Amino acid sequence: MAHIICDHDFTQFDADTSLREFPKDEEEEADWLAGCLLIPRNGIIWAGRKGMNLDDLANHYEVSVQMARWRVNKTGVKNQLRYMKIKHNL
Repeated sequence: MAHIICDHDFTQFDADTSLREFPKDEEEEADWLAGCLLIPRNGIIWAGRKGMNLDDLANHYEVSVQMARWRVNKTGVKNQLRYMKIKHNL
């Protein structure tokens, strides 16, 4: 979905794997957007304020723990929560 929203070119296709291939910068852009769509930044702040941990966050948004961890790390929310003096479990 993120590739479509970002209007990436779908013409490249790997016949060996039957998968579409995208340049590295487009993959990174799509990954970033997908993470934003799956777990909004404000949702991570909300989860931190509620005392949720990564498992709770992943369960709430129905994503893997790895995706939740990646998104938390990419947003810098941990630092923001510390700055706001909010104890959290993320």
